[in-house]
Amino acid sequence: MCFEDWSESHTGDNGLMDGLLATGRVRTAFGLKGFLKVQAFSDDFSHFKSLHEVVLKKGDELKKAVIVECELCADGPMIRFEGIDSPEKAKAFNGYEILVPRTQASKLKKGEHYISDLIGLNVIDPDGQHLGIVKSWCEGAQAILLEVKRESAVYFLPFLRDVYVGQIDLKAGTLVLLEPRLAE
Repeated sequence: MCFEDWSESHTGDNGLMDGLLATGRVRTAFGLKGFLKVQAFSDDFSHFKSLHEVVLKKGDELKKAVIVECELCADGPMIRFEGIDSPEKAKAFNGYEILVPRTQASKLKKGEHYISDLIGLNVIDPDGQHLGIVKSWCEGAQAILLEVKRESAVYFLPFLRDVYVGQIDLKAGTLVLLEPRLAE
């Protein structure tokens, strides 16, 4: 079976499958053969060439899919799923996130982190004062925005390293906010 519904039995405590990372999002159908343009979530999207089986996520829906073709273009990968051979069939996948095992995601360079690993970190100022907990993230115009909850308030922190975000220590579970005024 090409597309297997995983929505019921494979979700973890955080609503995503444990051990998987979102590596891109299907943007739109392309061409007559059922290709899909993908917005990669990293600058290096060469790992798409080696992907075979992936999980697709949209809302609470999860399904497995098999990639049978992949072409790398300047603005991102184009993929085709098994059983999808027309633009009409391909359009049904617009907006789905593509999830892969961490071992198949884009490799990190020194000092880089997967955004999903920042969820749950304690945000502290340079003196170690607690300023909240990272709850989620969204795309902003200039940078990714981390949603931080502090007591009964919520604020958004631009994820700009060495401007607003300093040291990230996953083992200690902390992220240093260089500009504590953003938490006010």
